[in-house]
Amino acid sequence: MDVETVRQTLAFLNRLEGITEAYHVSYFRCTRQTPDGTAQELLVEVLDSGPAGNSEARYSVSVTSVEDGRRASANRGPTVADALATLRWWELDHPHSESVDDSELGDDLGTAVPPGAGDVPAG
Repeated sequence: MDVETVRQTLAFLNRLEGITEAYHVSYFRCTRQTPDGTAQELLVEVLDSGPAGNSEARYSVSVTSVEDGRRASANRGPTVADALATLRWWELDHPHSESVDDSELGDDLGTAVPPGAGDVPAG
C-alpha cells in the first residue's frame, strides 16, 4: 500500500462514527541476543496513527518473542526510532512478562493473525 493510500485510509477511518483510533500496522522479524547469550526471534509491531494525529505520539511499538510470547512495550513517539529508544527490552527477559497466545503471532511471513481469525466454527 502506498503512503498516500495509507494516509487517506486513516483519515477515512478516523471520520467513521464510533472509531476512536485507527493505525496503519507494519510488522518486522528480527533476532536478538538475550543477556544469557541465546538467540531470540522477535516480531516487531509498529503502529502509525498517521500525519493527521498527534505528531508527538504518532508511533507505537511493541515486540513479541516468537518462542514464548513474552511482550515488551515502548512509549509512543514522534518517530519509530524515538519509540524504539524507549522499548523496555528487559520485559522480554523477565519470566512474568505478559505473553500472548501463539495464534496471535501469525505465520512465518511475519503477518499477524487477529484473535479468533483462525477459529473454526463447530459443526
